[in-house]
Amino acid sequence: MKRKIFPMKTILIITVFVFLTILMTLFIEEVLYHFIWTLIAIFACIIIILLIKKKNSLKYIGLFIFMFIGSALIGIALSLILPALGINFDFKVKETLSNKEAGTLEGEILNNGWVSETEDYIFYIYQNKDEVYNAIGNGVLVRRDRDWTNRTELTECLVDSFVVDESYVYYTDVSDGSRLYRMNYDGMDPMLIINDKIYSFTVSDDTVFYSSGDGIYKLDYLKNETTKLSKDENVKNILVKDNWIYFSPTDDSLSRVKDDGTQEQQLQYDINDYCIADNGLYYTKMVENSDGYGYQLTVYKQDFDNLEVSEITTLDRVITATFDSDYLYYEVYRKDGMVKKGLYRINLDGTGNERINKVAIWQLNVIQGDWMYVLQYSGFSYRIRLDGSVAVVID
Repeated sequence: MKRKIFPMKTILIITVFVFLTILMTLFIEEVLYHFIWTLIAIFACIIIILLIKKKNSLKYIGLFIFMFIGSALIGIALSLILPALGINFDFKVKETLSNKEAGTLEGEILNNGWVSETEDYIFYIYQNKDEVYNAIGNGVLVRRDRDWTNRTELTECLVDSFVVDESYVYYTDVSDGSRLYRMNYDGMDPMLIINDKIYSFTVSDDTVFYSSGDGIYKLDYLKNETTKLSKDENVKNILVKDNWIYFSPTDDSLSRVKDDGTQEQQLQYDINDYCIADNGLYYTKMVENSDGYGYQLTVYKQDFDNLEVSEITTLDRVITATFDSDYLYYEVYRKDGMVKKGLYRINLDGTGNERINKVAIWQLNVIQGDWMYVLQYSGFSYRIRLDGSVAVVID
């Protein structure tokens, strides 16, 4: 009795269908974006079929269209389902980084309140994604080696902000009314530093600058001296640079005061983000486009000496933008209203506009150093190198 085998024609059809499905899954965005060229390619294939198969051309044309539409639908479904399962094609996810991938820290410790980077460690606030969906907020404080090994939870309490210096980790304990504590790098010897609710703080040398419910204060830790610098209450985003204390009285404004409490000035209002650079203040203002696709973003510079403002550049169809170091990073919509894959950046002076990766980003949380911290549609958070070459899961 002869064994039944699949005809060569059936095997060929299945192979072509699988190949089309893989292509659709990997490049569905490009297929949809270049829709006209896709139609031209389909039309060309139909002509080829007509020339090769004159007798049964309608049959093969129907089969081809069925395979194309079927693979496209499966590709669209897989492009939505696989990321939800934590499977990504835009970047390689690893459990442990090589020394080259982990990189080194050149210069001062990096802090932004949610993640800190030192020469040996990465500190970050971790939220259990089964309990909360937003990647930035209250959570336990975690420390890892730079190669992403040796995960250590430093706190049992919830932390909403922290700063790392050369010797200690300063953090606000949510369970204790957001009072300020200090501990060693290994989480040992926690000590209460400020017995008051803290809205924002930073550490410079042996001095803590912080905002409480009735103003901005400076605590000289060694001398145990506290000085009130401003009457502004509940301010955010305290930053120290060149004997000036910069702070946000509201979410969209910026002021500053000398570290001795004199010369308080309002610098800007109705702004979206800002960067305190060596040669001035850079900030952005965003106006929503009339078609609803993104914002028109304008970058301005304000001189520190005479406070004069100059316009640097304007970007269109911006989704979100954030400063880090010497760059403005942003995402954009395409002309057809779809999100353009990848992250862009531009120098503070408006030059060097470039796309630095092709990662499909669902929610960009922060950028620090050579890494971006991203929440994806799947609910997984990732630490991804800015060039998109490698990533680790934030857990």
